[in-house]
Amino acid sequence: MIPKSVLVVCYKDTFGTENVVRKALHRSGIAHSCINRDELSAGRLKKAGLIITVGGDGTFLRTARYVGRQPVLSVAANLRENEGFFARASKTDFERKLGLLLKGRHKVVSLSRLESTIRVKGGISRPELAVNEVYIGSAKPYLTARYVLKIGGRQEFQKSSGVLVSTAAGSTGWIGSAGGKRIPIHDKRMQYLVREPFFGRLTRPRLLQGMLPPDASLKIKSLNWNGIVVVDSHHHEHQFKEGAEITVRRAKVPLRLITF
Repeated sequence: MIPKSVLVVCYKDTFGTENVVRKALHRSGIAHSCINRDELSAGRLKKAGLIITVGGDGTFLRTARYVGRQPVLSVAANLRENEGFFARASKTDFERKLGLLLKGRHKVVSLSRLESTIRVKGGISRPELAVNEVYIGSAKPYLTARYVLKIGGRQEFQKSSGVLVSTAAGSTGWIGSAGGKRIPIHDKRMQYLVREPFFGRLTRPRLLQGMLPPDASLKIKSLNWNGIVVVDSHHHEHQFKEGAEITVRRAKVPLRLITF
């Protein structure tokens, strides 16, 4: 694989890893440019043949929301402080991994992503694609989320701390910590988990957790004035107020992660 152009996306402090990456690309004669992750946009990524993220999983996830069909290589900047779940190279082995990539001695794993559609009176909005998960709940975590959850032909009114809908890749993250099931990264199923469901006189929820087939969808109708939708734990919150309905399903275009 010899990419025509490479875009390197970095966090503000890469502990010298950015320089290692750029020098290795230069020595290999590969044209490239570098931007900070705060400069990300779909337009900036559109012409890149290969995207390299340098940082932690946060930098990778921020970049992934704008990626189309291009392959992505995640390079860990600091494995002492960052988990580096998606990282397939680091400062110490990037040049060797780049050599393997140029010789075609690599693999591309397709990671399922989630697409969401929020319908409100008078319009439709589509949050970013999720590599890990979509969170639907209250803007303040200590306030109860009230909603109607719909899966297939079943639906029920619930009160809880919110709902997580996750990909296979995300199963080792938030949803896994909350009690979800960890599944192989290449699995095409998605799963959902209701966080801290309330059981009382009016609510006896049963749709609390489960795996959904690749062609399934999950819907939630908000009964909250302060509801939000958050993709991949990013700080940007999409409003999800009373009467709005969100549909979450597997996206048609997966994320192509380079691995070795």
